[in-house]
Amino acid sequence: MLFFIIAAFPYNEVILDLQVKGLKNVDTALVITASGLRIGDILTREKGKDAIKFLYSTELFKDIKLQAEREEGGVRVIINLEEYPIVKEIVFAGNKHVKEKDLKELIDYDLPSIISDRKLFRLKVKIKEMYREKGFRGTKVRIQREEIEGGMKITMVINEGKRLKLTEIEFRGNSNVPDRTLGKKVKHRGKHWWTFWRDGEIKDSLITEDIKGIQDYYHELGFLDAKVDSYRIESEDSKATLVYFITEGGVYYVGNLSFEGNRTLQNPDKFVKLVEGDRFNLKKFQEGIQKIYEDYTDRGYLYAQVSPDMKYRNDTVDVVIKIQENNRVYVKYINIEGNERTYDKVIRRNLTIYPGELFNREEIINSQKNLFRLGYFEDLGFEMVPEESRDSITLVFKVKEKETGQFNAGIGYSGDVGFTGNISFNIPNFMGRGQAVSFNYERTLVSGESNTPIQNISFSFREPWLFDTPTSVGISLFSNYRIWEYYTEYRKGLEFSGGRYIGEKRNILLSGSYRYGLTNIKVDTTKYVPQAIIDAAGERHESGITLGLVRDTRDNYMAAKSGSYISFSPKLFGTIFGGDVSYLKAILEVRRFVEFLPEFSLMSRVLIGNIMPIGEDNIPITEKFMLGGSGIWGIRGYRDRSIGPAENGYVIGGNTAFLMNFEIRRSITKQAYALAFFDMGNAYRDFRHANLGELYSGAGIGFRIEIPMMGILGFDFGYGFDREKGGKWEPHFQLGYSL
Repeated sequence: MLFFIIAAFPYNEVILDLQVKGLKNVDTALVITASGLRIGDILTREKGKDAIKFLYSTELFKDIKLQAEREEGGVRVIINLEEYPIVKEIVFAGNKHVKEKDLKELIDYDLPSIISDRKLFRLKVKIKEMYREKGFRGTKVRIQREEIEGGMKITMVINEGKRLKLTEIEFRGNSNVPDRTLGKKVKHRGKHWWTFWRDGEIKDSLITEDIKGIQDYYHELGFLDAKVDSYRIESEDSKATLVYFITEGGVYYVGNLSFEGNRTLQNPDKFVKLVEGDRFNLKKFQEGIQKIYEDYTDRGYLYAQVSPDMKYRNDTVDVVIKIQENNRVYVKYINIEGNERTYDKVIRRNLTIYPGELFNREEIINSQKNLFRLGYFEDLGFEMVPEESRDSITLVFKVKEKETGQFNAGIGYSGDVGFTGNISFNIPNFMGRGQAVSFNYERTLVSGESNTPIQNISFSFREPWLFDTPTSVGISLFSNYRIWEYYTEYRKGLEFSGGRYIGEKRNILLSGSYRYGLTNIKVDTTKYVPQAIIDAAGERHESGITLGLVRDTRDNYMAAKSGSYISFSPKLFGTIFGGDVSYLKAILEVRRFVEFLPEFSLMSRVLIGNIMPIGEDNIPITEKFMLGGSGIWGIRGYRDRSIGPAENGYVIGGNTAFLMNFEIRRSITKQAYALAFFDMGNAYRDFRHANLGELYSGAGIGFRIEIPMMGILGFDFGYGFDREKGGKWEPHFQLGYSL
């Protein structure tokens, strides 16, 4: 109730005093401040009305009265209030199909507190909306109040109504487009016994998307007047049919297409893929308009305006695309926000747009991709802040950092190596300077007869921008010990590496490294050992170089949805570099990422490897290709290193390998996704014996999640179709690796 005395109110008098009455829980100073009234002000009709509005907007009072008493030289203003009660508890009753914790998440205020009728009404509306989104119709909510000690208890009494399961979707009025075609354009799907994975819920949000999808498809076909007039839900018992009523209208065709105002844009019709006489495809037309605008913004014309003027001649549409180019815009400043740990220069050196340059939309997108690929940030955004003059702006790159350091210590178990203990850390953004430091120590604690004991220790350091130039340097030390099924491998050594980003977009890396190491292969001659392993036994020194060329245009280093990753890595050991063995090895990898539906993406990967000896030297067993399991050369559904040329059933590795991986990914969050995969590949004795008709294949499902302080954790459950004893499922755990 709002009450305001107007008739005999002493307006235009000086306020000498302010009094507040009726308060129980609210502070007097808060009321006076919220009212806007001040001692010494002139009390006007407007100030009186505003005081009532301001106090009412606090949602603390259900009755407000403003009074005034004349005194010598002015008036005393008295604010009479009746507070809303303090609500100590809100509970729910009648909610059989919705969990109470989900309903409590709708309460967006702390308890106990003063709660207005308006807030309770909003909560009531939210409850009904939640039920409607879950497919309920006819939901009713009643607010029940109960006085308890120290306040009020509110019970939201829910009559859930009827939950409908969508079984059919019908279209009426669609004489030119089949029901089956339109059914593919809507998000809703009918639920039947053979589609057990569907929930069959009718959601208002999806209905809105359905209507847009139907209309957009008609507009693509040239039915520019087509629209969904209405929809209806027809129900019988708990089964529902969703009916869309469509008015198609007629088909329109492309007429004359012309441009005005394009002083600096030559041949603008190359962007608009419409041909005179064809059906008018509104989607292609809008995409063309967008491409014209993007071309202008890539050349600094940030304020360019592209306005199509469509004129109808019976069933023909003539279009004049009017362009107002305006002035070019330069970047005056670039600011960084949100980087609490990472130094500004680490971010700035990955940008491909600079102060003083023309605004360029494409370079901003490329800069964001470069930052995402660093793996330091959870989210990225940017803002354009206009300057006083229209010829310059300030760009603000906004970053949200994530925990990038990884520290692990504990005990684990693997079917291959038994129980292991480990301690490790990996810091890809050391001290916020972008340097990478890692250390790992792992050894087998307890192993069985079928396990392979290991002992690994390694350390590495990498500086990606030496002397603030796009030149990287690094060093790594390693010492590895592992007992395989028929030999023991001991390796130690060091590696120096360097690289440099080339190209304006900084997505091409040219690198090189030198490695010197000692490898010792010991064979247990008390049992059968393949001759290839016996030939590899003994101690040898290895010395050589590895070159690398990488082009990386992925939009994210973990869960990419677009772009590609191409890598070519040849390595030459021995010959002029010394050492006991000489060989040439090369690996080519190509990955492609495509988003084909919202939140769904396809990853396809091809990996080819070949190694050949130089002179009379044998190729080291440790450099041969053995496929299977997870990792770089993984074929999921098989045990690690179980695929390749064999001698009496023992895999000895091949000199040539071919692998293909396909994954369909469904994003869950920015740090997690589920996947379905299909892998196939094989390793061969050499390139001449390679036969793509002899491929091992596996398929299954899995997930990846990035956990702070742990890195990327993955699990795959794969079925190997071509195992020796028939198909079998195989689990695979992964840490720190994602295709």
